[in-house]
Amino acid sequence: MQTSKQKLDVVKDNAFTCFNAFKDAELQKPSEDIFNNSFKINFYTSLRNFFEDAEYFEDDVIEALLDSGISVIDDLYWQFLKIEYYAIGTYSEIYDFINDATNSMKGDEYTT
Repeated sequence: MQTSKQKLDVVKDNAFTCFNAFKDAELQKPSEDIFNNSFKINFYTSLRNFFEDAEYFEDDVIEALLDSGISVIDDLYWQFLKIEYYAIGTYSEIYDFINDATNSMKGDEYTT
């Protein structure tokens, strides 16, 4: 059985995989499209940086993030668009957003 730390490490790996796939796809686009997608780029970059430094989440949050697999940042992005009152300027804001978003993610389906 995996510990919470081991599960969080899987979530982090999934977040990095998701970010790198997003980045690779963005870099294939024309510069105008990249410029117009700056909000989404900022979101993905902010969450990637957050996950890089993340050390703790409640077990239920980790399980919800694990359920997203390598689409973890994609799923959080769609939650962010649905729950418009969140900010992601600080790690504290991102942590609060992720905690609340994972409650909403249960049972939701996304088109990424």
